[in-house]
Amino acid sequence: MVGTIVNAAAIVLGTMIGLLFKKGMPERVRNTIMQGIGLAVLLIGLQMSIQSKEILVVVASLVLGGLTGELVNIEGWLARLGRWVDVSVGGMAGEAGKAFVMTSLIYCVGAMAIMGSLEAVLEMSATGGLLIVGIGINILGIKEIRVGNLLPAIFYALPLVYWLPYFMPG
Repeated sequence: MVGTIVNAAAIVLGTMIGLLFKKGMPERVRNTIMQGIGLAVLLIGLQMSIQSKEILVVVASLVLGGLTGELVNIEGWLARLGRWVDVSVGGMAGEAGKAFVMTSLIYCVGAMAIMGSLEAVLEMSATGGLLIVGIGINILGIKEIRVGNLLPAIFYALPLVYWLPYFMPG
């Protein structure tokens, strides 16, 4: 419980610090810093995802998670939460909400939340790692990946690790 509170406080504090420092920073410096953060997020995600020897579990998790996330429209809920954050901090042209949602996704998928408490399940960590890679791709602006709608994939990984072998030949 304390970890959850610390993570939530870190997300809010990090978002606010980013908004404060953004005002006095040239655009080119902000872009370079964001690119560095994007690369670091990619590295973290790749390190987590490369551990898996159960690629089929990861693929099935992403397919089932993506289907679930799209049906529930997690991205829509996150967008509404981001707009609420924007309004709450004085409407910084969508920047506060976007920063809040992005850092929330990183913490929710990353080792500080779900993955940390379930690190023993390596396939779950691999799926979360790929979602973190998606966040890195979003930060770098390569392609917009609806990572929020893929979040349920993490929860499909654990049962698939146990159920998939029963459906595999040999």
